[in-house]
Amino acid sequence: MKFEILRKTDDSVRCYTEKVEYNGQYMGESSITVSVKSHIHIQFEINDYLVWRGETYYLNNIPTEKKTGDTKTKGDVFQYDSMKFSSCQSELDNADFNDFVGESQTDISFTAQPNFSFVAATIADLAQRVQVNMDRYYTGDKKWTIIVDSNYTTSEDNLNKLINISNITCWGALALCKSLYDTNFIVSGRTVTIGGSGSVKDITFKVGAYKGLYDMTRNAQADQGIVTKLTSYGNTTNINPRYYSLLSATVSAKVNSFNSTLYDTGLYDLYFIFDLDHETELRNNIVFSVKGKNTLHTFNAKWGSYTKTTTKTLTGTHEVIDSEGRTSTEEYTYEKKDTETYFAYIVTGIGSTEYYDLFYAGVSILTATILSGARKDNISDLSHLSFDVNSKLPNNMNITNLMLPAFPVQTLAQWVETNKSKYSWLQEYVNQGYTFSTDRFYPCIYSKNKAVLGVRPHTEYFTSDDETHKNIYPSLQYFSDSRNKVISCKNYDDTDITDSGVVKDGDSVPKIHITISDLGFEFDDVELSSTKPKLHFNSGYCGGRDFTISIGKETVAITGFLQRRELRMNQSESISLTLTLQ
Repeated sequence: MKFEILRKTDDSVRCYTEKVEYNGQYMGESSITVSVKSHIHIQFEINDYLVWRGETYYLNNIPTEKKTGDTKTKGDVFQYDSMKFSSCQSELDNADFNDFVGESQTDISFTAQPNFSFVAATIADLAQRVQVNMDRYYTGDKKWTIIVDSNYTTSEDNLNKLINISNITCWGALALCKSLYDTNFIVSGRTVTIGGSGSVKDITFKVGAYKGLYDMTRNAQADQGIVTKLTSYGNTTNINPRYYSLLSATVSAKVNSFNSTLYDTGLYDLYFIFDLDHETELRNNIVFSVKGKNTLHTFNAKWGSYTKTTTKTLTGTHEVIDSEGRTSTEEYTYEKKDTETYFAYIVTGIGSTEYYDLFYAGVSILTATILSGARKDNISDLSHLSFDVNSKLPNNMNITNLMLPAFPVQTLAQWVETNKSKYSWLQEYVNQGYTFSTDRFYPCIYSKNKAVLGVRPHTEYFTSDDETHKNIYPSLQYFSDSRNKVISCKNYDDTDITDSGVVKDGDSVPKIHITISDLGFEFDDVELSSTKPKLHFNSGYCGGRDFTISIGKETVAITGFLQRRELRMNQSESISLTLTLQ
């Protein structure tokens, strides 16, 4: 009996085979293995297919070609042995099982990453997550249906089960039905039924002219890990947990009070108080814009104090004796000056045109946009936050790892198009045929062979120190200019360091003051409320040492750890060296 092997492109016959071997296992892989001989070379392609007993099996790997004679030799000189055709259930193993929830479950947070935990109220929650992940890969006539058998009920012991996931596929997720819920699943075509009944026939049977195996040489790697879609994540170091969710947020604040001082120069100092708390929701230095009567103004402001002197006219009385010696009471007026100190965001050196444009607008309608210096993660009243619909994350999407460039403002494809002329290595990848995702929320890189091999996903985390998964996180270490070099190091009071740097047990650790170049951002803007930023030295006497940076009102102080400070060598010598920061 001959079996047709059909082309994936037009369903025409590519060749025939007489030798078919079926291998299948309940809740396991189902595949067909065939061998083909031909007098001419056959150009097999991924996803060529064979239909056996009503089920379609697909070629997932290009087979090894064995030539046994000259092309002029009569007979079949081209042999293709151990060609493996897998059923469509292999698509379950080609789809990552990541942290996604259905569109209707907007109250459940998700990260889109392969390492996560979730609580499954019943086994239906597991099935629903498998469905969502499969829908990301297969639609239309390739859409999968994941259902729970109507006769199956999750046992009391398995309700509200915490499930921990670590980089598995949808096939691995279905395997949890057996390991966690002790129930079976049946794959029929592109439908998976969980909890259904089925009979187990743990046998292997073969179809062929002689009902047996021939000797063969197997060179093809049928189970090789082919990847055509790569998703990668960096570490969580140096990233505020809400960084990406607040990246596109615009902060607005009502101007509660607006005062001014006019100087002899004809310039004004302006004083603003906003309806955001200075201590918790704003930095000491901010940049904001505010619309006057006719013009939009942008100001740099600094939190500080100013004094106001007020003059009051008061009335008093005193006794008056007239020329005849009679006494009477007489009223008089006098002026009293009071000086009071106020705190506000101060804008200096403003001309009269700008001042009157704001003054005539009226403080009651002034609303400012905080362009820089807002502590977005501390703002309690969310009405102060607005989001650009073209760059905001879904409300229930939670991303804490470093992502590929431009996330979530641009797609990776847009970023590549904008930057490929700047980076020769990026242009080279484009030239080689690599493509990039057009979904803002799920950046990934596609192999140039995706069209031939189909989508075969893989995820990598770069969170360790080995060479293949080197730790990647926001850092100054690889700045190409001198911004990651120390300029000077002194005591906290700006005097020269003269001590040996050795601190005895029980002694207080002195603070040091380090001057570095302008980094293009303020430490205040990247400080996390829960942790303090650190300075790491790569070279010099402090090489390999970490220092904690404490944010002050006016200065940045750097305090050495006690246990590390004891190891420090001559502190005064280290300041003459060029020290790089990580």
